[in-house]
Formats: sequence, C-alpha cells, structure tokens
Amino acid sequence: METGQTDDSEGPQPAFERKAKRLQSMTELRLNSQKMLDKFQSNIIEAGEEHRIKKEEEKQAILESRKAFALAKEGDTTPPTENEWTAKGPPKQHQPKKKKKKKNT
Repeated sequence: METGQTDDSEGPQPAFERKAKRLQSMTELRLNSQKMLDKFQSNIIEAGEEHRIKKEEEKQAILESRKAFALAKEGDTTPPTENEWTAKGPPKQHQPKKKKKKKNT
C-alpha cells in the first residue's frame, strides 16, 4: 500500500477528505464517550438514591425497635425478646473488671 491510500479507496485521497474522515471519527468517538459518561453518572445517581432509601428504612426500623423496647421497659420488667432488641443487637451486659494481682516483694 502506498502513502495516502487506504483499504477502501482505489486512489490517493485528497488531504481534506482524510481530515474530514478523521474529524468525523473523532466526533463519533466524542459522542460515544459522552453517552457512556452520561450512563455512568445516571447509574451512580441511581445507586446513591437506593443507598439513601435503604439507610432511611434502617433508621426507621431502629427507631421503631427502640420505641417498642422503651414501651416494654416502662410497663414490664421482663427482659426484652429478640424482636424488641435494637438493630445493633442485644443490650450490652455489664462485664466485671478483672482484679490485678498484687506482687509479693
């Protein structure tokens, strides 16, 4: 293949035709990359909304479980059932401190 020829042409192309094709392909690449960027950004926004909704639902569940626990605690002295625990788990149990041993000198 000689200089100035491409596979799909029979003779050398004028410089302006080569530049026009190059410009067209660059424009197409730019449009495709912009479409991909827009799609990526919309996916990020959608994922952020899903995450926000999930966090709101978790907060609401925690608040409801705390209210149920507080109501149960006011009217009843029995320990809470698993369903009344907060979303973080069972109430913390008091752990006695370990006593230090004294050294005999």
